[in-house]
Amino acid sequence: MRKYLEKEKAIDTLARLYERIKREEHNQEAANGVWRAMEAIAGLGDAWIPASERLPKKPKENPLYDNKPLELYLVSVKNTDCVIMALWNGASFTDGWEKLDVLAWMPLPEPYKEAEG
Repeated sequence: MRKYLEKEKAIDTLARLYERIKREEHNQEAANGVWRAMEAIAGLGDAWIPASERLPKKPKENPLYDNKPLELYLVSVKNTDCVIMALWNGASFTDGWEKLDVLAWMPLPEPYKEAEG
C-alpha cells in the first residue's frame, strides 16, 4: 500500500474509533489518547508522491495569483538533479514558462515560525 494512503487511512480509522469511544464508552481519557495519536500521525512529514500514482487536487482560486486556480508544490522533474517549486493548475505543473515532466511532488512545508519568548 502507498505511504500517503496509509497515513490518510490511519487517520480516518482513528477518527472513527475516537467517535465510537466518545459515543459508546464515554471514556474521555481513552478518547484523548486516540486524538493525540491522530495529531501525531497528521504531523508526520509529507513524503514524495509519484505523479504516476496521484496528482494534487484541482486548486481553488488563489488571491496570491490574481485569483487564478494555482498552488505551489515541490517537484522532482525528469532529467534534473534538483528539487524545484512549481505551480499546479489542476491539469499540469509549470515553472511559469513551460509545462514540466514531473516524476514526483509534495506539498510545501509550513513556513517557519519563531518561538515566542
